[in-house]
Amino acid sequence: MIEEYILKSKEMKNISEGGSCAYDFGDYVLVQYACQTKYGIARDKEESVMEEVNKLSGINTPLHVEVKRIDEGNINYCYVLQEKAKGISFAKYCNNKPEMQIWKQVKRYLKR
Repeated sequence: MIEEYILKSKEMKNISEGGSCAYDFGDYVLVQYACQTKYGIARDKEESVMEEVNKLSGINTPLHVEVKRIDEGNINYCYVLQEKAKGISFAKYCNNKPEMQIWKQVKRYLKR
């Protein structure tokens, strides 16, 4: 199943608002994590993450449906097919880069 999504993604627009590439398939999103082999394995703990995320209930965390790894010599990829998260991206609610906005909010919270 995931192989079909990977092939189709090669001709699709990246919808990610930062970070790893992501491709929209309606109810699902294919996320492509990449890493230069000399630095290790892309998303090296994804299989464990997938197992733990899928155990959660009552938390709005997208189900991870399938994982596929592809090694192309200098670069290795970890593709994760997951349910599309519900709601609107946090990036739509802030003027800063989302990472900066989250850090500002964390710092404010820690000062309490």
